Amino acid sequence: MTNVRLVDGNEVVSVVRPGDGFLEGHPDEPHYVTNKGPEPAEALVTFASVEGLPNMIPINNDHFT
Repeated sequence: MTNVRLVDGNEVVSVVRPGDGFLEGHPDEPHYVTNKGPEPAEALVTFASVEGLPNMIPINNDHFT
């Protein structure tokens, strides 16, 4: 899978390999994950937050190319 973050207006790409994990959560660095490989990928997503705060904040897709 490919994890794409928007950092200071630039896309920062990292590859998540089978068995690897990654942590996201900076409110000023939105991100999305894609699977461009030939096999299906599964991701387990968990949230740790404070009651009443949103787990996800939708962004305008124009930020990403």
